[in-house]
Amino acid sequence: MRFLFAAALLTTLASAEVLNGFFYITDHKNGLYATATNTTEGDVVKFVENDRNYWRIDNISDGLHPWHVLSDQTKSRFPPDRLVTAQIWFPEYKDGAVARLESNSVSLFEVNTANDALFMLVSTDSPAPHPSERLAWTVETLSREEPIRVLKLRRYEGKTNQRFNLVKRTEPECFEKNC
Repeated sequence: MRFLFAAALLTTLASAEVLNGFFYITDHKNGLYATATNTTEGDVVKFVENDRNYWRIDNISDGLHPWHVLSDQTKSRFPPDRLVTAQIWFPEYKDGAVARLESNSVSLFEVNTANDALFMLVSTDSPAPHPSERLAWTVETLSREEPIRVLKLRRYEGKTNQRFNLVKRTEPECFEKNC
């Protein structure tokens, strides 16, 4: 019995990643960089060319599980120009939900390896009993009226718009300086 438990634990850990530090995130399909922006939907995660916005990825389970929080530092509107740390958050756990940046709420994500340097980020907020029913990060257009590429939750199907490159940055002091 102990052997089966150990084998199951090792199998789980082999497919999951534990990350800590500063990374830039690109979608694998188009090579666009994740950045924060304001839209009619509020502050969202937008994917654009040539904007290497670094995100802080923190493992919150001391390496026991691949559960992570992703943060960005943005300038607040009230009071003006004050730096505020905001986390990626989905206000609703549903197919098609748009990611928001929020300083008082957070969504947890599991980082799984797709293959060499490619990752899938799956929400741990799932009420679904079966892992295949969970929702994953997906890059899609916001709407017909606002055709920018944003981060949404969609049922995991293994598509290229659900795979991401996470490249570690070696200058963590830039997070505090917002550079």
